[in-house]
Amino acid sequence: MTKPVQRTQADLAQFLPPIVRRLAPVRLLMPPERIVARDREIYPIRMTLVVVGVILFAIQVVILMWLGIPTTAGWAAIGLAALLLAAGLLRMGLQHTSMTVGWVVVLSYTLLLHLYFGLAAGAMLFIFPIAMVPFMIYRPAEWFGRIVPVVFALSCCGLIAAYPDLEPWQPLMGWKVQFLLTFNAAGSLYSVLVLASHSAAMRDAAREHIVQERDRADGLLLNILPEAIAARLKDEPGIIADAFDDVTVLFADIVGFTRLSAVISSVELVQMLNELFTEFDHLAARHGLEKIKTIGDAYMAVAGLPGPLEDHAGATAHMALDMIEVVRRYSEQSGRQLDIRIGIHTGPAVAGVIGVNKFAYDLWGDTVNTASRMESHGEPGRIQVSDATRARLAGRFELQERGGLQIKGKGAMQTCFLGAPVARES
Repeated sequence: MTKPVQRTQADLAQFLPPIVRRLAPVRLLMPPERIVARDREIYPIRMTLVVVGVILFAIQVVILMWLGIPTTAGWAAIGLAALLLAAGLLRMGLQHTSMTVGWVVVLSYTLLLHLYFGLAAGAMLFIFPIAMVPFMIYRPAEWFGRIVPVVFALSCCGLIAAYPDLEPWQPLMGWKVQFLLTFNAAGSLYSVLVLASHSAAMRDAAREHIVQERDRADGLLLNILPEAIAARLKDEPGIIADAFDDVTVLFADIVGFTRLSAVISSVELVQMLNELFTEFDHLAARHGLEKIKTIGDAYMAVAGLPGPLEDHAGATAHMALDMIEVVRRYSEQSGRQLDIRIGIHTGPAVAGVIGVNKFAYDLWGDTVNTASRMESHGEPGRIQVSDATRARLAGRFELQERGGLQIKGKGAMQTCFLGAPVARES
């Protein structure tokens, strides 16, 4: 399950209507620390609706007292007290209880206004935004909590629709009807605007979150696969396998790793490997090689794929020499006796991505096996290259002949050790 995004108070304020978020007491609409997870995002609009209800009920009390209708003013006062209770429940973290109280109070009062004053007072206008609210704001997990507010709202709508010409208990005449109708219409309209503003803010926040998560996923994917391969895999899921006629493969192995693992902790061992391999990653990026994988204390890279590299053998040779220097410098600074053994071979290979779980960009073919043998049959602190690689480096690097060497699985092979680049005369 995806962990909910923890938003700051400023982020949550964006879910409020613009006119509301500019008010000084807006901090009162923000959730206290006890409100957690998704309820934090819903809280500002819930509290805004409760506050709007409190204000409207307070105004209704004043208006009804002014119109000389104390009975209905008493109902409005009860509704005002109930909504203040809902606000307290909201601050306590009882989200669903608070909103249920709100629905019952507002819907019951709206129905009573309709019965008391009749259709002309426009009390039924509040039914429509209130009927929409459960779908947009009230989102409990239990089906009972979801359906009760909706059924209640629809029932009130049904009663009003079934008896539109019901004789009002207290008919109003002239300007009083117009005044109450205007007030109810304005309150209904504002409620809809609040919900629409909140929905737009939630939509924008969701889009922003999707973009952030997509960028994060793309970043993780590019840490696993080359950029070109990642793009292909997103466009065409499935097996990716490309044949390359000429690439150079490098294998490296830390000498003394097993001995060192017996005298230092596993945490220190992993930290050491991380420091060394991070340096190797930087070298691969600098010289244009593609890191393929690490296996224990072994490091594998290749030059010439997935994109072409004109002098892939030369780039690999320079990286190998730099790796020797990195390990030498690390050994001096840490006081640990470390060395590295490197093997290089040039030839054809197949590279790609297979499988569906924990996939990685990998390399197959005899060239890979031969490069691995160059490393395993090499010497500490030396870079052993095959005859195929030597042909690419001749005249540009010092090459020390090693002669015929019996390579496991390959038989006799001509190899040599790679030395420093040859200085060119100016």
